Amino acid sequence: MRPLTLLFCVWILLSPALWAAPADDFTARGKELLANKEKLSDADRLHLLFDVSWDAMLRAVRLVVDTGLHSMDWSRERAIKYFEENTGNPPHDIVVEVDRYIVWPSQALGYKIGQLKIRQLRTHTEKELGANFDLRAFHDEVLKNGALPLSVLETHIHEWVAKRKGA
Repeated sequence: MRPLTLLFCVWILLSPALWAAPADDFTARGKELLANKEKLSDADRLHLLFDVSWDAMLRAVRLVVDTGLHSMDWSRERAIKYFEENTGNPPHDIVVEVDRYIVWPSQALGYKIGQLKIRQLRTHTEKELGANFDLRAFHDEVLKNGALPLSVLETHIHEWVAKRKGA
């Protein structure tokens, strides 16, 4: 797949990426907050931070494999080998993931772009609302209208923040 085709696939995928990204974003952010704020033992804190780091590493491998397959003409075998060399995932799980990326171009990239945009919107909302920021309300607002292009979601969240500030 060539870069322009890859960009087209990313464009198509950005809206559905919103369905999965919020839950992942809040899980990772929740673990970070819990690791920093709760009275946990050092072992528990280390375990939670490891989970967050492992997730980031796995996401990076997925992005490399997705891009390699569709922009750099990687074979299925090369993608599987890369996954094996860079994760500790079981062989069956690796094959299933690689096959998913083969039939769903830019899935990992679309997911990541959606995650980054939602994180950016959350940071903006936290800053604007300060102590009035409500994570559950923000999450509900992100999902309220279903799958949206990211630019439409951004406009919607900015309008929602303005209304909450004015209330």
